[in-house]
Amino acid sequence: MANKPGRRRKVTLDDYKKEDSHYINAKEFADELMWCQEHNQLTEKMYNMFKKLAQRCSGSFYYQSPDDRYDCVMNAVLIMADKYQKFDFSRESAGPFSYFTSIAYNGIRAGWNSLNAGKSVTYRIDQIFTNNHD
Repeated sequence: MANKPGRRRKVTLDDYKKEDSHYINAKEFADELMWCQEHNQLTEKMYNMFKKLAQRCSGSFYYQSPDDRYDCVMNAVLIMADKYQKFDFSRESAGPFSYFTSIAYNGIRAGWNSLNAGKSVTYRIDQIFTNNHD
């Protein structure tokens, strides 16, 4: 009776939180940010965390091409890298993860708006669904 399947283990959320996944540990994020602020330099690990955070936030927008998505993500990373020194651990009650998530969304939104600045065509919803075959 070889190859008899054993009991399957229940898959949990921790199984998906691997080192190479898109998840960021909030405590590790805060510790790395604190180290970067103390040493006044942005590490490659912090840069990669900013990039993962921006990539996750970029799913809220529609892009014409993958290059547009990449440009928006890099715009958000640039803004986060510029503002990492401004986070104050003593003042912010929500924590650095939520602070930089909002910066990432705003950076992606700014990049998306700059890419779509000349494309201000709007359609009325009733015009889309009307049958104009007269």
